[in-house]
Amino acid sequence: MNTEQIEKLKEDYKRNRTERVDLKLKKGTVLSNEDMLNKPMHLVDCADFVECPIDFKCRNYNPTYVKCVQCPLHEIGGICHKKELHNEKAFDKLITRPKIYIKSKSKDKENEKIK
Repeated sequence: MNTEQIEKLKEDYKRNRTERVDLKLKKGTVLSNEDMLNKPMHLVDCADFVECPIDFKCRNYNPTYVKCVQCPLHEIGGICHKKELHNEKAFDKLITRPKIYIKSKSKDKENEKIK
């Protein structure tokens, strides 16, 4: 590729890329078009139900249990069949958790004594 083609690709990219839009919303504003109270977890009262944080379906489905086979989620497709993709490593990458660092008073006193 020569420089003219590279410049043309850059211009096309800049022209066709999507723009970032920052919104200031009130707390509690829901942008989803789904009903948040109509998730699979609201359809069953099962002690073994474990919700997948990515698709909100049951991660704890086991076809060897009669209870799971007769579950209404099994009939409507409320089972997470992507266990190899939806695992703890993927959750750690996708879901960010805020970290709070607390200074220990005892360590501060030790540092002052050393100085």
